Amino acid sequence: MNDPSPGRAGARTGPALEIGPGLVARNTILNMIGLGLPMAVGVLAMPFTIRWLGAERFGILSLVWVVVGYLAFFDFGLSRATTKFIAEALGRGDPEDVPGFLWTTVIVQGFLGLVGTALLVVATPIVVGRFLNVPDGLRPEAQVSFVLIGISLPVVLVSASFRGALEACQRFDLVNIVKGVSSTLNYLLPLLGVGLGFDLRGIVALLLGARVLALVAWLWLCLKALPVLRRKPAFRKDKAPGLLKFGGWLTVSNIVRPVLTYLDRFLVGSLMNMKAVGFYVAPSEIVTKVGILPGSLILTLFPSFSAFQGREEHGKSRTLFAYAVKYMIIGVGPAAVLMVALAGPVLKVWLGAEFARTSAVVLQVLAVGFLTTSLSDIPLALVQGVGRPDLPAKLSLAEFFIFVPLGWASIKAWGIEGAAAAWTLRVTFEMVALFAIAAKVGNMRYTRRELFETGIPQGILALALYAAGAGLVQHYWGKLYGHVVPLALFLAACRLFVLNGKEIAWIRAGLSRLLPGQEGA
Repeated sequence: MNDPSPGRAGARTGPALEIGPGLVARNTILNMIGLGLPMAVGVLAMPFTIRWLGAERFGILSLVWVVVGYLAFFDFGLSRATTKFIAEALGRGDPEDVPGFLWTTVIVQGFLGLVGTALLVVATPIVVGRFLNVPDGLRPEAQVSFVLIGISLPVVLVSASFRGALEACQRFDLVNIVKGVSSTLNYLLPLLGVGLGFDLRGIVALLLGARVLALVAWLWLCLKALPVLRRKPAFRKDKAPGLLKFGGWLTVSNIVRPVLTYLDRFLVGSLMNMKAVGFYVAPSEIVTKVGILPGSLILTLFPSFSAFQGREEHGKSRTLFAYAVKYMIIGVGPAAVLMVALAGPVLKVWLGAEFARTSAVVLQVLAVGFLTTSLSDIPLALVQGVGRPDLPAKLSLAEFFIFVPLGWASIKAWGIEGAAAAWTLRVTFEMVALFAIAAKVGNMRYTRRELFETGIPQGILALALYAAGAGLVQHYWGKLYGHVVPLALFLAACRLFVLNGKEIAWIRAGLSRLLPGQEGA
């Protein structure tokens, strides 16, 4: 499955894409900025949007945002499949294969988008009229708004294809410019629309216009970054089976994994009450927001592993895998420790004393799961990158049947703390299983000597000592500034015993090279 086009294996018509640690560090930082800035804008803009639109119109707009998020279901994994196969082609120095993969995906996604548009347009009157409790005076606005979102579906899907191509050629600078601006406009355009006197229909039309402009930007940047795409677009039958097979298994994962992620909330609501859901969701949202830290690294790993697979450089995959695990431990681990240590004070400042009393343990348990699920994304990217998306999909299906009854029993026994424990147990099991799969299909097995050379055991020890220090500070002192000392000691230990001189140079290179360019191996 590594190369679905027969007869191309080993062909090389151009220089192979070089991927080094400096490039990965740079892309990670860019992703963090691209994810973090729109989120900050959203937090600041939300109160004004609610106040100016009114609660009812904002509620409808919130549903519009939810629908936009779930439009990706119609993607059927094709945008990620595009990233996979284009990264492989560029990795083996065969750019002539790129147009066949990308234009085939664009044509298929355009067709799927039109089908989805028709379905959404037909379903809108039924959804708004029967399933949503929309006030009579707002129903015309709501119906037109959802129809406009349906019309945007082909634009969203085709945009994802072009974004995937840019990710495949490691142009995360370009990706984050367009994605960052587009995501920011998603929060600012409603404010502009209200200022111009628009109702919901006008606001959603502005959002649709912004997505069309983003599609134009994606296309233009792809043509600049990959001049080989300027040839006449054409559907390639020989490329479609590999793309559809890979995307099909990703679709299974994309359906089951979100269900597993959010099922605990519905179980809490079903077995307890809506107030309990609120006490559970609040700490969950903290964990979700902090997730931009590991997400920034994971976005860069999948195309990198795919490129190494394309030119069969398994040694570089092993090196990148080990570095990613270590950096996740020492980069995300402290955030998890601080969430455990400061759960009560954070919830008290953010939501009040009642949430601090009721939800602090939930946040502490979820913080442990946050670290394990962040680590599990590394073998997930590796396994998909080497062309085995079926294995994580099958694992997710197995988890569903194992952990749904476990979650039900835990909530019945221990309430929202039981829900948090069940979720953390599930993602920890998933992490162990994915690392085992990666060891088998990706040859990610390390001898004891190799493991210590990577610095991973030293990183785990440093994190454990930091967690102990943070716990002692919080228990005996309880002052926020007191956590500066154990954190400083942890960073010093990482500098002295976990990271070597080369890695420090790579991180500095990533911080300094935020302009377009690539760092070699």
